[in-house]
Amino acid sequence: RGVRSIKGPPGLTGLCHVAHESLGSSIAQRGFEDREQQACSTSLPSEVACDCAATAEEPSVELQLEYSKQGVERARVEGKNAIEHEKLDEANAWYSKGLWLINMDLARDVSDELRSTLLSNRACVNIKLQRWYTAESDCTEALDVNVNNLKARYRRIAEP
Repeated sequence: RGVRSIKGPPGLTGLCHVAHESLGSSIAQRGFEDREQQACSTSLPSEVACDCAATAEEPSVELQLEYSKQGVERARVEGKNAIEHEKLDEANAWYSKGLWLINMDLARDVSDELRSTLLSNRACVNIKLQRWYTAESDCTEALDVNVNNLKARYRRIAEP
């Protein structure tokens, strides 16, 4: 798929190609079929450190999910519960874990709507944590996946 990820604070994994584009940076296209980590020399804000690779390493191994569509749905529910209890880093970890399952093709038949929802919800967490570039990246990707995701559109506008 050529998915590239952002690595930031523990539990954070987002997609960096949007962050690079939104910051006016250019990246040479690379093949990521082997999913090995590859370095990116593009400068990003200090809150976003990019490794430009689909991370084969499982994020938040302490969070156990079934490698299935049901596991992704559980990540959404657990993330929502964590937000309700103001456990923002935990919510971020749940959403990132669900997206990792999708990006690594470990969960099949996941709808674009669910993927977009995970991205939009993680953007909400990152807005609350004032991680603006990461939130914008997640919102942009959520809209790329599902143009009808109104929360992603609103959250992208809501950033300072």
